[in-house]
Amino acid sequence: MPDRDGPDMNRRIRMRGWIALAMVAVIAVGCAAGPEVVDQPDEDRLQQVLNYQVQQQDVHFHAADTEVHGTLVQPEGRDDAPGVVLIAGSGPTDRDWNNPLLPGDNGTAIELSERLAEAGIAVLRYDKRGTGHTELPGAIQWSDYLEELQQAVAALGEADGVDAENIYIAGHSEGGAHALRALEQDRLDVSGVVLLGVSGRSMQQLVTDQVTRQLEDAGMGQEAMDAELQSLNEAIEAVAAGEQVDSRHVSQIPGLVSLVETLQQEDARQFATELLGWQPTEAIARVDVPILVLHGMRDIQTDPEEDARRLYDAARESNDDVTLALIEHADHVLKHLTIDRDELTQQHALSYNDPARVLDEGALEKFAIWVLTQSGQFEE
Repeated sequence: MPDRDGPDMNRRIRMRGWIALAMVAVIAVGCAAGPEVVDQPDEDRLQQVLNYQVQQQDVHFHAADTEVHGTLVQPEGRDDAPGVVLIAGSGPTDRDWNNPLLPGDNGTAIELSERLAEAGIAVLRYDKRGTGHTELPGAIQWSDYLEELQQAVAALGEADGVDAENIYIAGHSEGGAHALRALEQDRLDVSGVVLLGVSGRSMQQLVTDQVTRQLEDAGMGQEAMDAELQSLNEAIEAVAAGEQVDSRHVSQIPGLVSLVETLQQEDARQFATELLGWQPTEAIARVDVPILVLHGMRDIQTDPEEDARRLYDAARESNDDVTLALIEHADHVLKHLTIDRDELTQQHALSYNDPARVLDEGALEKFAIWVLTQSGQFEE
């Protein structure tokens, strides 16, 4: 079993810094009709389904030249549980949604898996390649992530006690991009998809918007900010086109220089090039299975008013079974948070995995009830 804290892990962390969360440290000087806004969970409805004791076991399966390690959490006593494959977010985020770039090990996926299992849903979460206990054999390829997802779905469908005809995938943040990419390429036969805090903008636009917000928060003047953004966008477009960029000429801000260097690291360059220009709204318009777009209103990595509604609107153009749920007191990782969104800064991300943080019950209710309803095991 590889050492999570050894030199190889440190190399992978440097190579695969999560763009969205890496933006926390970049600046050192400092709608469609019909969405449901969940302010408080329906406790009676939630308690109706929390009937099961939970059992879990380590699992592993082979995908794209490596052994993928995961955790299967199941409701005890069920032989026909619907299943959910959880896909973690970007960079070194592991199966538990812990990230060595952030303090703490209270990753949301631990509690989310257990609570969904209490509701009668089997959950498989796994370490993507280069995270946790799963090795990275070579350069990062988007197709390898998709093969991992395919094999995770197959492994869950073969597990005892799981209804193989009722398997769902749930992608968090960049994990949602993997889910949509796999579906638009017809790589999966699943009953539905859940998008958790997923961007409706391209990665290039998301990064640009995050940098803009941080430059504004840092008090940079408009003229200087426009120059920084123009230089950054030109660099990103060049990288996306396969060109080599001298990051030292992009900016005087160390974080922006580091960002451009990260995008061009040899082992990750091809994946970064593919992801930067990929359009999630175009992908979701091709998805024909039921969709739940679930987004926290306290999310500061992506925008609930922009990203979630973009995805919802695009999906509704060709799909009648799309639900948009905006969770009033959930943040990007679905933890409960009551601070006003306007008062939050990027530094809030440092508390994502704090031991005292807990899963938002509104997010849990919407997620669990949606899966159970889709699988015919709960009537609204």
